[in-house]
Amino acid sequence: MTFSEVWVPAYGLPGYEVSDLGGFRNARGLLKAKKNRRGDWTVAAKVDGKWVGRVLAKVVLQSFVRPFKKNEMSLHGQGGRDDNSLSNLSIGTAKKNAADRDRDGTTARGIRQGLCKLSREDVIKIRHSSEHRDILAEEFGVCWTTIYNIQNNITHKETF
Repeated sequence: MTFSEVWVPAYGLPGYEVSDLGGFRNARGLLKAKKNRRGDWTVAAKVDGKWVGRVLAKVVLQSFVRPFKKNEMSLHGQGGRDDNSLSNLSIGTAKKNAADRDRDGTTARGIRQGLCKLSREDVIKIRHSSEHRDILAEEFGVCWTTIYNIQNNITHKETF
């Protein structure tokens, strides 16, 4: 059995095509996608003499499925954000996206979220300490409720 890539005109980008496997091209050939600061793969296209950037997943979905309605976004399946093939993408809401992140275990919680002051070792130390939470809070530079939440498995559940 052989599979072939399907190419269609890229939605809103005249002169460009997108494939069901997440490829992007113009008449000159295949174009490279680049990751933006958020981790989304983006493509650049010249439209009416001006360069515009678009998120590749959104271009794939709008070209193959339909234009987005208000408050809709592109959702990646279990293949992750690096897989922009049509089979890994769907249209949904921010609420559905959050549920998918929870399902896939990719929600930034505990030590994985960028503003966390505590390391994995700190959380383990707190969890196994017999010190009072006020003393631990002062030692680690956090409030006592953070210590309480760690000790009672309310937060940092992924850290043992």
